[in-house]
Amino acid sequence: MRRCDIPSRWVKTVWSHALKICPCRQNMFNSVSKKLRMAEYFIANLKNLADDAGGFAYISSSKRVEADANLDGFFFEIISAKEFFLQELNNKYNLHLKIKDVKEDKLLASDMPQDAKRQVERIKNLLSDPDTWLWRINHYRNTAAHHRLFQRGFVATSGDKQVRVYLFKDPDEPEKGNSNIEVIPYCEQSLKKVANFLEDIYSKL
Repeated sequence: MRRCDIPSRWVKTVWSHALKICPCRQNMFNSVSKKLRMAEYFIANLKNLADDAGGFAYISSSKRVEADANLDGFFFEIISAKEFFLQELNNKYNLHLKIKDVKEDKLLASDMPQDAKRQVERIKNLLSDPDTWLWRINHYRNTAAHHRLFQRGFVATSGDKQVRVYLFKDPDEPEKGNSNIEVIPYCEQSLKKVANFLEDIYSKL
C-alpha cells in the first residue's frame, strides 16, 4: 500500500460521511488531494463514533482511544496536506532540495519563481501568527504529538441539556478560552479552509 492511499476496506466500512467536504479536486496536486481525503476519513470516523454514542460528548470510555486516534489522525493529515504541497513545489520547480529540507524558509531562499514565493509567503505568515486559523490547526497537531488532546484540549458545556464539547483555543493556555464551534464542526470547517487555501495557492502558481 502506498503511503497516501486509503484502503478500500476502510472506505466500505466507515466512509458514510466522507467526500462531502473535500471531493476530489481537479486544480490540485494529486498527492495533496489524497491527504485532504485522508483527513476527511478521520472526520468520518469521529462522526460515526458520535452518532453511535448519541453525541460526541457521550463517546464511551471503551471507544475513547479510537476517538483519540481519529482526532489526532485528522490533525496530522490536514497539516500533512500542507507539507505535501511544499514537497510538490520542490518537484515542480526542480529545486532539488532534500525532503527533510523542504520548509517555507528554504523554498523562499531558493530559485523558485517570485509568483510561487509569494504564495509560500502566505503560508509562512499564517503559520507564524498565533491569531490565525492555520496556526491553531498546526498547534493542535503539535500538541497531539506530545499530549492527548482529550486530556489537554477540551471543555464541555451543558446549559441546554445537550453536552457540547469544544477545543481550547490553545491547549497550552486554557485560560484563553475555548473555540466557539464544537469539535467535529471545527474539524469540518478547518478541512474546508485548508482545502480552499491550498487550491487558491495552486491556482496562482
